[in-house]
Amino acid sequence: MRFQAIFIVCMFLANPVLAEESGALKINGFGTLGVVHSDNDKADFVTTIVESRGAGYTHSWSAAVDSRLGVQLSYLPTEKLSAVLQVIAEQRDDGVIRPDVEWAYLQYDITPDLSVRLGRTVLPIFLHSQYRKVSYANHWVRPPPEFYVVPVNTSDGISVLFNHRFGEVNYTLNGVWGQGDQDQAGDIRSEAKNTRVIANTFEYGHATLRFAYANTDLTAKKVNELFDAFRVFGAQGAAIADKYNFDDKMVRNITVGGSYDPGSWFVMSEWLKSKSDSFLGENEAWYVSGGYRLGKFTPYLTYSQTRSINDSNEPKLNTASVPPFLTGLAIGLNGVLDALTRPVDQKTISLGTRWDFAENAAFKVQYDHINLGDNSSGTLANVQPDFKLGGTVNLLSLVVDFTF
Repeated sequence: MRFQAIFIVCMFLANPVLAEESGALKINGFGTLGVVHSDNDKADFVTTIVESRGAGYTHSWSAAVDSRLGVQLSYLPTEKLSAVLQVIAEQRDDGVIRPDVEWAYLQYDITPDLSVRLGRTVLPIFLHSQYRKVSYANHWVRPPPEFYVVPVNTSDGISVLFNHRFGEVNYTLNGVWGQGDQDQAGDIRSEAKNTRVIANTFEYGHATLRFAYANTDLTAKKVNELFDAFRVFGAQGAAIADKYNFDDKMVRNITVGGSYDPGSWFVMSEWLKSKSDSFLGENEAWYVSGGYRLGKFTPYLTYSQTRSINDSNEPKLNTASVPPFLTGLAIGLNGVLDALTRPVDQKTISLGTRWDFAENAAFKVQYDHINLGDNSSGTLANVQPDFKLGGTVNLLSLVVDFTF
């Protein structure tokens, strides 16, 4: 059946060496060609915090938001040792589509159940982390942007995988320790140290259940330079800088997810709790998605939501107590602080369908209706000064996904 072939494709791209023979070199690839339209011309719809521009303000129709091309090389010099390199070209923080290394590791199989990877791997935080960019493996156009957002997605270090079957339950443990850097929108570079992830996956029949915990010590020098300006205002400014900066601050994520897929239909859901000792604060997100397979067509429906769980009375500079010649600077910094700590409150209903019109190729169309909370710009980027907080945004996406 076609859904079984799709499952094999996504599992191979997540663990490509499993299908190889000793001494073999394998080249595979995947890609997405798509456009998305937004009816809001005062901000950009983007899918990750890496993108600085998208559909809406920059262009009403954007081909850069979802389009990407990936190439993967896997080599098995021995039965126990393997190597994987995956490079993906997509839109980066400066709005230019260029390649970057997503996977680059050596794997050694200690036993049939236990393997160790050394190098760059994708953090196994979410249910679809391992193949989230292989859009052909997913039913939707893109994973819910309210949910699949983390400051750092990859780690350079060591990864341990343990997979064993206990009766009718297949258990997988994935532990990661390392560090990593990632360019963010706005010329900001995140530097992560002591990244630790523990992911547990249980599979029973058609059901999958997953629990994951992740934390990392994050530094963003550009953000710290901004908050250093607050220190001009003495003790009150220093307190604000210490509270909100990104100088070796821990970011913690807890995720719970599950899916049920008997073949003709499917349903999945995930929940995330994120907390950071910085201006990002505490956030909660979740989604539920399901669909039905009708031959080559798969209509689906998704509801996703994210919201901040922060104190509404965040500290600011007391402009009445500063010297007159610094009043303008204090007002400006308070405005920046308002923008950075503005609550993220967004709900999206997505309706779409997938058409497997050819072998290893699918066409998808998706409509998204986004509701922004009061005093929030949600996950939108490139927000303009005359943007009205709250309201709605409507998207129309058309993509072709393929593998080769």
